[in-house]
Order: sequence, then C-alpha cells, then structure tokens
Amino acid sequence: MNEFKFIPGQQLYKYNLQKPIGCGGFSQVWLARDESLNKDIALKIIEPSNTSISKQLKEAVVGNRMEHANLVRVHYADVLKNGDIDVVLLAMDYQHNGCITNKTNSLKFIDLNDAIRAIMDTLRGLEYLHDNNVLHNDIKPSNIMVGDNNAFLLSDYGISVNISDNGFIKSDEQYHPHISPESLSNGIVTVKTDIYQVGLTLFRLINGINLISELPCRCSQTEFIELVKSGTIVGDNDWKHFVPNSVKRIVKKAVHIDPCCRYCTALEMRRDLEKLNYPGKWELDVNDKFIGYLKNNTYTYDIAPQDSKESNFIAYKRNNDSERTTKISKFCLSGLTPTKLVSAKKKFMTAVVEGKI
Repeated sequence: MNEFKFIPGQQLYKYNLQKPIGCGGFSQVWLARDESLNKDIALKIIEPSNTSISKQLKEAVVGNRMEHANLVRVHYADVLKNGDIDVVLLAMDYQHNGCITNKTNSLKFIDLNDAIRAIMDTLRGLEYLHDNNVLHNDIKPSNIMVGDNNAFLLSDYGISVNISDNGFIKSDEQYHPHISPESLSNGIVTVKTDIYQVGLTLFRLINGINLISELPCRCSQTEFIELVKSGTIVGDNDWKHFVPNSVKRIVKKAVHIDPCCRYCTALEMRRDLEKLNYPGKWELDVNDKFIGYLKNNTYTYDIAPQDSKESNFIAYKRNNDSERTTKISKFCLSGLTPTKLVSAKKKFMTAVVEGKI
C-alpha cells in the first residue's frame, strides 16, 4: 500500500525509526529507538489488512509468553493511528547480528557445524513452544536470528497456531515453499509439520538457502505440488559433496513424506543432531574455490579433463606449519567418467569433514 511507507528518522508514537532491517509478506521490521526507555529495539510494523486487530495482535500474545533463550520475545505491542489507518506495532529485542542468512557465503550456504548448531538451538526453542501448545508453522532460515554469544533464536509467531486437544489443527496460512505433503492435502498442521519445516531449513542452510525457496518460481505450481506430494522436494543431487550421510539421514527423516516416519518430537531430532561431531570443514576462498580445513592442514583439489568423457582428480594437502603441499595418493584417481568423478569428490570432501583422511 502506498500509504504504508516509512522513512528513517520518522516518529511512530514513542519509537524513532532508524533503518529497515527486515520485511515479510505483511510486515516491516525496523531498528527503532524506544525513547521512553532510551533503548534500541526491533519494531515490527504490521501492514493494514482486512484481518481484525485482535488477530494481528495474536503474534504479540504468543511471543510475550515465550521466555526461552532460543526464542525471540515480544515485549509489548501498540496499536497506533497513522492517518486514518490502525497500525499494529510489536517491540522485540534487537538482534544486532541479524538473521542467519547474513552468515551465508557466495553460494548461499553456511558452515556445516554452524548449521547443525543453529538447528539444535532452533529445536530447543521449538521444544518450549510445543510444550506450551504452540505450533510455530513458519520455520525457515530468515526466521532464525543470530543472538549474542553466537546463540540462535527462533522468531516470528505471525502464523503460529495453538495445538488442539487431538494434536492437530487446520491453518489457512502457510509458508508455501515449506508446506508439508499433509498440509498441502488438507491444511492440517501438527508437531510433525514443524519438524518437516526444520528439516527443510537445515537442508537449505547446508546446501543453499535458495534451493527450496526459489522452487515455486523455477517450476510450475503443478510441478512444485508433485515434488512435495512425492517426497522429492529434497533432491539427491542437491546436496553439497562434503555433506556426510549421517546428516542426510537426519534431514531425510525429518522431511519424510509420511509423518509417521518423521521425528516424533523436536527433542528426538535434537538428540540425533547432538551425536554428530565433524572436526573438518569446507569453505570458499576469495575465488569461490572450495578449501578444506582439518587440524593444521588445508585441503584442495584439481580436476584435469583428459578428453570429452574422462578426467583426473588430484587431491592436495598443505601443512600450515611447513607450508609444504603434497598430493594425497589414495584420493588421486585418473580416467574418471563424470559419475565416478562426482564419487571421487564426495569421498575426498567427506573424508576431510569426518577427519578420516
């Protein structure tokens, strides 16, 4: 709406707007100065709609009850007249590190161990929500904030719903890219639809946050629906080569097409993630080339095409003390077809991550 525009320095009640820090389908989030407390806050401004004010305030009611280290709390809410329009304002703690998507590299993924830790923190917050009979219903990378001490907090209760006595409820509002097969069929949301969303979030953080969110734009609505219903929304070829099978198993269980085959609780999924421990990692250098780190060594690889059908794979290790670079013979292979080349790359990269090199 044209009249729903704000500028830095504008005064809304006791809040002085500093800069926009986020937006959603029906809201804006600003860094604002609460002049009554002389404190910076995150101010969510909900756009006017046909929805009742009481329904717009539901997020504040839910968020104000949530006192947990891994949940963003809504401290208070106001309804302000802006001209002839009622505007709902929600005041929350300002997380100066922003959301987790700020940590992504040029290929839009984050460090594997950071992704696992972020999801474990998210699941801790989700356990608390579920214990308080609330389904979040909107778990995605942009709703995970990076707090102080590098903790992670789940935010945004705009489309959360209360769990009914029978454990499920229909919801008219869904984050479409993360819609589960059962929600697509009948609108039902449960604890296991939250688990499904957590699984897709972990997949995106590890492999690229755009992989799922851009699907509805890259394929037709019919094709997207078929991917969800067939359980192939997470493609076998979408994984980064360094992702261990143990991580893939957890994600695939969380996003299983059959809710009965998913994790039953957030705690159960978190316990599986807590078993993982990866001493190595892969990052991108300034040229967007993969470089691995394990103990006091760095790892790289080259692919040397031999002809139109075959290539050689050469793996290297550099000792950071001696600055000596050597080939790792057991991972160096020649005459590889494209399929075998992918296999060689996966074997080398996962060996670095798992410390089995």
